[in-house]
Parts: sequence; C-alpha cells; structure tokens
Amino acid sequence: MADGWLSLGFSCYKKMVTPNGWLGARHDCIWEGGDLVSIASPDEEAFVKEQMGDDDPFWIGLSNLKCDEAWCRYDKEQKKLTWSDVRVMASYSNWDSRQVGSADEESCAYVNQGAHRDNQPGKWRHGSCGSSLAFMCERPLNDCPEGWPCAFKDFSYNRVETSYCDPFDFLFDDSCYHFEGMKKVQWAAERFCRGRKGHLTSVLSVDEGNFLAAHMRDAGGFQPFVGLRKKENEWFDGKPTVSKKLTAV
Repeated sequence: MADGWLSLGFSCYKKMVTPNGWLGARHDCIWEGGDLVSIASPDEEAFVKEQMGDDDPFWIGLSNLKCDEAWCRYDKEQKKLTWSDVRVMASYSNWDSRQVGSADEESCAYVNQGAHRDNQPGKWRHGSCGSSLAFMCERPLNDCPEGWPCAFKDFSYNRVETSYCDPFDFLFDDSCYHFEGMKKVQWAAERFCRGRKGHLTSVLSVDEGNFLAAHMRDAGGFQPFVGLRKKENEWFDGKPTVSKKLTAV
C-alpha cells in the first residue's frame, strides 16, 4: 500500500517516525486522513506493536480530552479516557494493573513498550499529554479509494508541535525525563545528563518514584542511578526546584 500504509481487516495503519505530543500526534494523523490508532482486540494490538517495534513507548488514541473532528480540549468534568476517533466504541483494553482508564487531570494513553520486564511492558498507561512519543495513525480501509486523494496534507500542511520535551522523553510534573538504556558509572551518567541540559533525577515524592519505577528499561540486574551525592548528601541539581530533570540507567 502506498505512502507507508499497511492494511489489517477493515483498517489501514501508518507508523509515524517523528515523535510528538499527543495533541500534535492526533493533528498529524488527521492531516494524513485518519486518526490516532484505536485498539479493539488482542490481534489488532499485536499487529500494531509489531509495526511500532518493542523499544519505545507510543501514543494510542485514548485520552480524557473532549475531541471533535479537528481538535481536542481538556474538560475537568471528563475523567474517563475515551477514544479520539468518535466512530470507535471498543470495549477491549489492556491497562497496566496499577492504572485505570480515568484520571483527575489532563491525561493521554500510551503503550509502555521498552519498560523493565518486571514492570508490565506492553501494557497501556496514561500520563502527561505533553510527552514526546512515537505514534501510529489509523483510517478505515474504504476511506481512500484508489485514485482519490486521502491526506489533507496533499493540499497544505502546517505541522503542530505539542510536546514540551525532547523526542522520546516523558513529561511528568513539569519536568522532562529521559530513560537511557546504556549502562554508565554514576559520574558518567551525570555527565551524560548534563550534555542533555539536565541532571540525574532527584526523587522528591512517592508519585515521582512510582513514575520512574514504571518506566525504567531492563537494566539487566543493575540498579538505576539517581542524582544523590553520597558525600555531600545532596542532589546533583542542588535545590529541588529545577524545571528539567533527566534520569539514566
């Protein structure tokens, strides 16, 4: 199928290689003539994961935003996560057992590929919509008959960037987190983080600790570093008021 689209059943799917925030990802999919992928069965989920690969997390079309055909807006009254494609009424789900499909703040769903094997890799989670993740678009098979234009971007296209973080980094509580898979000694890990204009992470709350634990890559038996200097008994980033923190394992 042309332009990177693959077919399964009654839908076509396209892996998007440039990460974006959830809203920007949906905007990209709409301009491709589809929507963010919706997953309605284990077979469909297995197909999508195979196309996306098992190294990085990726967005799916679930959020607690209220969406119309063009855009989505946060409504504090809507806590349940629903599909952005209004044609989908899927009852299938594959949530991480520590999360449910609802949230008290603006949240968007992703498949947690690439996580530690003890932390339920491949399960669905929800978090800040401003994270920078890969994504897949989906459209009905019969929406683009042969010989007819499908993507609106064939006429004009202005890409919208809605992520606050670098590609494949997570936004959590106003800070960006990079989960590095390469093992390093602590001083080298800190130097790596400084090269990304950050520091080894400082863990300042139970929620932050739970977030980190759920996204650590498989460290092969090694414990990930955090940014605490043992001699000085202080964080690498000094006072816990920095706006950007990163972690390496």
